[in-house]
Amino acid sequence: MEAAGGYGADDINRLLALLDRNSSLDATIESVADGIVLYDRAGRIVRMNAAAERLMGCIPVDGPLTLESQMAGLQPETTDGRPVRLEETPVWRALQGERAPGVAMGLRLHGRVLWVAASAAPVRAGDGTMLGVVATFTDITVLGELKQQSEDVLRAVSHDLRSPLTAIQGYAQLLEREIRRSALGDRAFRSVDAIIANAKKMNSMIQDLVDRASAESGHLKLNRVDLELHSFMHGLKERLATVLDMERVRIDVSEALPPVSADPDRLERILTNLLSNALKYSAPDTEVLVKAQHTHDQVSVSVVDRGVGIAAEDMPHMFDRFYRARSSRKADGLGLGLFITKTLVEAHGGRIWVQSEPGKGSVFTFTLPEAITHEL
Repeated sequence: MEAAGGYGADDINRLLALLDRNSSLDATIESVADGIVLYDRAGRIVRMNAAAERLMGCIPVDGPLTLESQMAGLQPETTDGRPVRLEETPVWRALQGERAPGVAMGLRLHGRVLWVAASAAPVRAGDGTMLGVVATFTDITVLGELKQQSEDVLRAVSHDLRSPLTAIQGYAQLLEREIRRSALGDRAFRSVDAIIANAKKMNSMIQDLVDRASAESGHLKLNRVDLELHSFMHGLKERLATVLDMERVRIDVSEALPPVSADPDRLERILTNLLSNALKYSAPDTEVLVKAQHTHDQVSVSVVDRGVGIAAEDMPHMFDRFYRARSSRKADGLGLGLFITKTLVEAHGGRIWVQSEPGKGSVFTFTLPEAITHEL
């Protein structure tokens, strides 16, 4: 295919010569299953292989087709459905001299969305002069559809599991009230209490799976409000008293702290995961401390335990998905708790880290942004 227009003809000829001087290279590019497109310095298509023509619906290049007009025709979108801005496209970034590998985006063709992994890099002459950009487009539509199907199945399963689980928890709480009014002993009360605690634990595990799917698909949404941490933490301590040994937890959060911007439900998940771990990995007679401090435009919250600590080989992987510690710090569950905790913290614009010494305990710290209304 020929270059458009006549703009920068010398550079375009030099660009084409990179292929034409080596017919075997040109033939190889034509045989590649991925789409390969060559752009000039103005972002216009100079050449594309047959795979690119199929992927992009045989875009004509017999006229001055700019990057903007290509975007108008293909309407690229991000994985969460947002239109891709010009400066986010790999080709535009490569035109600025940057390498842009593996950007997933959807292209609208013939009434359907084709998902591609797009990469682009500058093409330079021997003297370093930029001649244009080469871009590759890999069709990942099947992978995207499989991922969507797996997310749909996960959501359906989580819904189907929650219905009987809600019934179990509701009837167990009703039974608990009846036991309190009856003459039955502590054994009956402890049994029904165990049912309620484990039902809540199962519900938390299901929510971990749903949040993981939402985060990976870009659909994790926060309902932020301005929160006073002092009152929130003391309220949380009361709510968790039926599930965790909260008598061991001491709250050291000042009323003078500025409010934070956070989703209350997600913040409760973050703290529940950290408190559950702290209580699980420390002796029953030791205290777990929750403290907070204000630094610049954020508030940091720390959960401190005096438990078994974390082995050095486990430290770099504590927030990895499905990671199971090889040390004495072994747990039940899915191995998603800390991964989800990190995901939720980062969704708030914060970060999380851990400090630990085996045999002496651990400190998990995360940050939350200060509420904007307070800053104003």
